[in-house]
Amino acid sequence: MTKTEPWRALPAGVADVMEPELDAITDEILATIAREVPEYARPLEGSFGRGVRTGVTEALRQFVELIRSPSGARGPGREVYVALGRGELRQGRTLDSLQSAYRVGARVAWR
Repeated sequence: MTKTEPWRALPAGVADVMEPELDAITDEILATIAREVPEYARPLEGSFGRGVRTGVTEALRQFVELIRSPSGARGPGREVYVALGRGELRQGRTLDSLQSAYRVGARVAWR
């Protein structure tokens, strides 16, 4: 295992266990973000809600693929995160809250 790529230490079978639980993990991440990141403590509705849910879903999907194939090519997904950053800018916020949400999501996913 490397400190910067801890998923390399996970057996590929972990992906098979996680995959059917992705919807539940997504819901748990979204609820935790709403509790812990003040800027996200609002109903996840409209384009904001869709964007956040899409970001979490895409991150989890990519994580499962990293576990399954740690050296494999990473799929598309960058545009999701660029759109989230642009949304923060349009709302007049810095990227601090978005980065906090990323950290919360990663912590919950690792449980």
